[in-house]
This record gives sequence, structure tokens and C-alpha cells, in this order.
Amino acid sequence: MKKTYHSDKAVGTRLQQLRRESGYSQVDIANKIGVSRSCIANWEHGYRIPDCFTVKQLCRIYKVPVDFVYGTSNHKYNVKIPDYFEIDFTRLNDNGMIMV
Repeated sequence: MKKTYHSDKAVGTRLQQLRRESGYSQVDIANKIGVSRSCIANWEHGYRIPDCFTVKQLCRIYKVPVDFVYGTSNHKYNVKIPDYFEIDFTRLNDNGMIMV
């Protein structure tokens, strides 16, 4: 089995934490990204892991960097961004976020 930098369980825990902190239900998130509620539950329980495109969608919804979701960073940036801005903060590293 190939070694990864994250565990499925850790990713699921982070996704569940972010969803709850954002005040969304599993159904809300499922509807936003076009998957079933059971798919969200499987991710959050660590049974499955979302593909990288879906992780990016989730990061945009939760306004956190991808490395936070994967557990390679503990820096969660709570940047309040108006919905009309099309800026992808998920691509910024720590130094970029400090500059913002």
C-alpha cells in the first residue's frame, strides 16, 4: 500500500469539523457540490476520501487552504471574503496568507 501524508480518518475529521463550524448540514454540503449525503458521511467517517477536485470545492466553501484539510498544516485561515470576489485563497501558502 502506498504511503500518504494524510490519513482518511484525519481528513474526515477535519471535513466534519469545518462543516459543523460553518453551520452546514451534510445535506447542505451535498447539494452545494452535487453529491449524495451518504457520500459526505463516508468522507467524514474516513471510509472514503474525496478526490482533489472535490477537496478544492470544499475548501472554497469553508474558506480554508487545502493543506489544512489534508492535515499537512494546522493553519486555518478565517478570511471573510464577499461572495462576489473570485479569488482562490486555497492556492496561497502561509506567507501569501500573511500578506493578505
